[in-house]
Amino acid sequence: MALAITRESFGLYRPFLPWLAAGEHDLSCEDASAFHTKLKASRLELAAFDWKDWYERTHLVDKPAYLETASVHDCRVIISAMLRLERFSPGVMENLRRQGVLCALMARLDELWQLSIDN
Repeated sequence: MALAITRESFGLYRPFLPWLAAGEHDLSCEDASAFHTKLKASRLELAAFDWKDWYERTHLVDKPAYLETASVHDCRVIISAMLRLERFSPGVMENLRRQGVLCALMARLDELWQLSIDN
């Protein structure tokens, strides 16, 4: 199965690593906004999103380590749900960032992208 993310999405989180770092720290609204904009432009969000897919994967956001075996589809479902939830409940993305899940999610996508290039 071909990786369904664009070259632009590879490494998209790296410029934001200081902001994405888990835990409590001074937040930059500019970084959060820029990351959100770049994430939306990456085409990782699923156009045909099914909330049932999200409910089947909610356990993956409980701990960053749970994302170590996530598939591309798993990651895209989580991103799609996160972006949709953020529209109606601001703070979802920040909560995932604080827990280290957001950075682990983006790192997993990079790992999957690299694996697809190497094969």
